Parts: sequence; structure tokens; C-alpha cells
Amino acid sequence: MSFEGYTTQTYSNTVSVRGVNLEGNITATLSDPNHVYGIDKNSITASAAQNGVDITITWSPTIGGQNNATLTLSSPGAENVVININGTAQVAVPVITANVSELTFSGKIDQTHTKSFIVTGQFINQNVTVTLNNPSNVFTVTPSTILASELEQGKELTVTFNANSASTFTGTITLASEGAETVTINL
Repeated sequence: MSFEGYTTQTYSNTVSVRGVNLEGNITATLSDPNHVYGIDKNSITASAAQNGVDITITWSPTIGGQNNATLTLSSPGAENVVININGTAQVAVPVITANVSELTFSGKIDQTHTKSFIVTGQFINQNVTVTLNNPSNVFTVTPSTILASELEQGKELTVTFNANSASTFTGTITLASEGAETVTINL
């Protein structure tokens, strides 16, 4: 059985166990030197094994690289079944992504103009702080914080522009979360 994935994530797979003419229960023994695997059952009754029972194996890698384990199924009078389990983990690097790198506004004085963009993220465990650098006070952005849980589906941010004089205005929006590279949107 093989797993591939990222650190900080949990993965699962199942193995179907079936036994007939057993003299006793089946014992499931996990040998896991890295302590990154788990099983949801340590024992299966002989009567349940006749119909087949699934054992769920979970893998929660904490460091990148290879993790090996074995699951041994044993029952009195029966030959042991050994299942080799291996997992290859890549280090999960937090990433924030915006679907724009720049927003450009133009319009009449004292009129509000609105644009939006989407922010997504991967492996983000802390909320994203939205910071507006707005020297001329002509831009606003909402929201000012994006919950980490909102990033997988994507979170829409709204930027408004309202100037009371004719000029060229600039600003930036920065998106930051612990461990992730900061993203800047130019205004």
C-alpha cells in the first residue's frame, strides 16, 4: 500500500480483511517506527471476518521523505499476512495566490469605482492579513483579514477607489500569513 502527499496533511486508505475457517479473532498489529501511521481497528472477530471488514489506515507525515511501516494480520492457526505500507511526503510550503497582480482604476472625481479579486491558498494554517498602503487615502479594501479556512475555496476581496481631485494615485495591498511568501497587488 502506498501513499503520496504533503506534510501537515492526513491521508487514509483502506484494506479489506476477510477470513474463513478461522480458529480465533484476527489481530492487526502496526509496526511504525516513525509514528506517522494509524489504524482504526486492532482486532476483528472471526465471525465478522467471514463477511469482510475494512481497516482504515491513516498517514499523517510530519517531515518530508519516505515513511515505511507494516501491518501484520494474525489469527491462531492461520498464516500471518504482512502488508507493507510506504508513504512519500513532500514538505508542505504555505502559498498565497491572488488572481491579479495589479488593479487599475480610472473615472470621474468623487465617483466610487469598485473592482474585486480572488485570493486562494494552500497549506495556510494562519489567517491572512490584508494590509492597504494608501498614501492618498483614495482606496479601501475589504475584508482586512481572510480566514485560513476560506482560502481553499477562494475569498473575494473588494477594492474601492474614490478621488476628490484629478491626479495619478498609487497604492499597494499586501497579503501575508505565517510561513508564506507575501503577495503584493499594485493599485
